[in-house]
Amino acid sequence: MRVVVSGYYGYGNAGDESVLAGLLDLLRAEEPDIAVTVLSGDPAHTRRTHDVDAIARANPRAVIRALRASAGLISGGGSLLQDRTSARPVAYYAGLMHLARVLRRPYVVHAQGLGPITRRANRALAASALRGAAQVSLRDPGSLALAREIGVRRPIELVPDPALALHPPASAGGHVLVAVRSWGASAEHITGLRDALRSLSAERTILCLPMQDAVDREASEAAVEGIPGADVLGPGASLDEQLAAIGSASLVVGMRLHALILAAAAGVPALAISYDPKVDAFAAQAGHPVVGEVGRAIDATALVDAAHAALAADPAPYRERVERLRAQLPASVAASLAGLRAAGQGRG
Repeated sequence: MRVVVSGYYGYGNAGDESVLAGLLDLLRAEEPDIAVTVLSGDPAHTRRTHDVDAIARANPRAVIRALRASAGLISGGGSLLQDRTSARPVAYYAGLMHLARVLRRPYVVHAQGLGPITRRANRALAASALRGAAQVSLRDPGSLALAREIGVRRPIELVPDPALALHPPASAGGHVLVAVRSWGASAEHITGLRDALRSLSAERTILCLPMQDAVDREASEAAVEGIPGADVLGPGASLDEQLAAIGSASLVVGMRLHALILAAAAGVPALAISYDPKVDAFAAQAGHPVVGEVGRAIDATALVDAAHAALAADPAPYRERVERLRAQLPASVAASLAGLRAAGQGRG
C-alpha cells in the first residue's frame, strides 16, 4: 500500500517533526510494507530525518503525481485546519483534500487538532473537507466541539497525538527543560517564568529548548537571561538531540504542546503554560498541572511549589495514565488505513 502524508512537515518545528516520526512508526508497525510519500517544505531534510520518500508540498505537478500513484492521502496530525496564523492553512490543507477527491483518491483526517477557525469561508472549507473524508479522527474534545459547531455531523473518533508513540531516550541529565514561545507583544509569562527558573537553578541546571527556532529562540533566551548555568539548545540540534534533551530531563515546563506530549511519552513530569485550549486539553489528559497562561503574569512561587510537588510525586500513576493513552494509538492508525482501503474499493 502506498500513501501520501500531509502536514506541517519540513519547517524545523520539533513538535510537527515528532508527530511525523510517531505516525511513521505507527504506520510501519501496522503495515510493514507500506510505502509513504511525505509532502514537505524541505524534502531533503525530511528524507534525511525520517528515512522516507518526500516531495515539495508547493510543487503541484509532483503532488498530483504522488496522489495518482497512491491509495490515498493521510492528512495529519497537528493543527492544520486553523486560521490563527493566517488564512492560508485552511485553504491549503482543505484544498489538498479536495484535490485528492478530484483525482478519485480517498483521504482521511488523522489525529488533527481543529481550529481556531474564525473566517466564515474557512469554516465552510474545513467543514466540507471533514465531510468528504473516508475517516476522521481528532485529538481533543475542543476540536470535536468545533467540528460540530461548523456543521459536521459525521462520526468522528477522538484519538491521542501520534507523537505519543515515541520513546525519547532517557539518560541521567536531571535538568529542568523549558519550552516557551513568543506571543505577540505579550511577555508577562516570561518575567514570572524567569523568576521561577532562577529559584530552581539553585537545585538543577536549566535548559531551554526552542522547538521552532525561528519563533522560539528570542523567548527562550529571555526566559533564562541572567540565570547562572542556564543554557539554550543550539539552532543546529537534530530531532534526535531535541528528543534526548526532553527524555533526559527531570522536569519539563512547557508552553509548546509537543514539549508536554513528548515529556509524557518519556515519563518525565511536566508543568504546562497555556496559550490555547489544546494545551489545557492535553494537560488534563496527562495530569500535567497548568501553572500559568500567556497574557497574565506567572506566579513564580506557585510555579516553584508545583515543580517541587511534581518532582516528589510517585511517577507510577502518571506513567500508567500515559500508557493507557499510548495503547489507543495502533487502533487509530488501523482505522485510518481501513478507511482508505474501504473507500478505495468503493471507488473501484
